[in-house]
Amino acid sequence: MTTPTVIGADLSYTATGIAWADQCVDLFTTDPNTNDIQRCQRIALDVLTLTPPGADLVCIEAGVYRSTYAFRAGLLHGLVRDRLATERPRTRVVLVPPGTLKMFATGKGNADKTQMVVAARDRLGYDGTDDNCADALWLRELGMHVLGADTVTSLPQTHLRALDKIR
Repeated sequence: MTTPTVIGADLSYTATGIAWADQCVDLFTTDPNTNDIQRCQRIALDVLTLTPPGADLVCIEAGVYRSTYAFRAGLLHGLVRDRLATERPRTRVVLVPPGTLKMFATGKGNADKTQMVVAARDRLGYDGTDDNCADALWLRELGMHVLGADTVTSLPQTHLRALDKIR
């Protein structure tokens, strides 16, 4: 069986984590002196650059739109999804609610950033400390599980029940 190409993207207006291969994760920051559109375009290009043509799946953590940054989050998510749909039309995109991602990673839907990093260090071999990168790695692993090519086979059932919420 060929290993599928799965990208995990934790989109953030200031620091986006993108996991693009086994243990390959990058953190992309944007210039705070540029306008909203330019920052979102930069992030969309970063995601697109690490999503090769023919990629099987991109897992993006769904935005939380009840904050003061709702407009920016909506703009960012819309632009990234539009670029993927235009430039990588055969690649499926899955939006993963934050609670579902946390349940998958830690077994608790309300895990905090530190718990997500610790889980990535313990189960995925992540050696960093950035929560955006840890989330991106977990998004990629979730996508691998969805496609039946999981790299972490020791997740407890309490974690795996999160997959029931992914379409």
